[in-house]
Amino acid sequence: MKLRLFQLLLLTFIVTFGFIGPYNSFLNIQLNPASQIINIEKGSSNLQILKQVKSNLNSLELLYIKLFLFLNNGAYQSGEYEVQDKSIISAHNQLLVGDTITHELLIIPGMNKFDITKMIDESYLINDCINLTCTNNLYGFSEGMVLPDTYFYKKDMKASTLLKLSSDNLIKFVESVWLKKSNTNPISSIKDSLILASIIEKESSDLLEKPLIASVFINRLRKEMRLQADPTVIYGIKNFNGNITKKDLQIKIIYIIPIL
Repeated sequence: MKLRLFQLLLLTFIVTFGFIGPYNSFLNIQLNPASQIINIEKGSSNLQILKQVKSNLNSLELLYIKLFLFLNNGAYQSGEYEVQDKSIISAHNQLLVGDTITHELLIIPGMNKFDITKMIDESYLINDCINLTCTNNLYGFSEGMVLPDTYFYKKDMKASTLLKLSSDNLIKFVESVWLKKSNTNPISSIKDSLILASIIEKESSDLLEKPLIASVFINRLRKEMRLQADPTVIYGIKNFNGNITKKDLQIKIIYIIPIL
């Protein structure tokens, strides 16, 4: 009787540890050495999700995963995940906390509404703000109302969320700069200063040249001269090819920007 009991215990020990070793090894081994991105849809079961992390499961590996999920409860969060070099356990923890991929949207100085719209259309954002219509038009226009910067977002985030933040940041920035304006500066409003800043931005991409260009324009304004700035003409030319013609200079003016 004692020998039989011993044999039963020995068999249990062998079977148990013969299972636990491979089980733990499978859960901790790094999978997918190449970059792999998975998209988790809302409503997917944890088993369906881990099958994306480790594809082509054999019957034993499937058993390991089912046992692991039985012993480790928790709801996985939907989103886009990078699971390169992840083990089942590390991927499980990543999915629990929702550590999804973060993308960048870089708004560069001088971008117009068409540039930004195109960039958003080519991003992972949902474009619900065509031509910047969602931005704060506190000064009477939406173009030029975003602050150039790098903005971070998750896949399928609404573009309006980023652009409204960018617009609010711009207003805070220009209002803080406006408080430092010299009394000798002829620009009379924040709106006009934004227009002039946009013109200067388009005149040159060289940061060292911008202060000089700005001083030239300021002096012309003091003397009540025309700005004679190419960007003020280029802005109204559809499909500008790089050359301003005499015809371009003779277009009918339907709106005059106050600063000009």
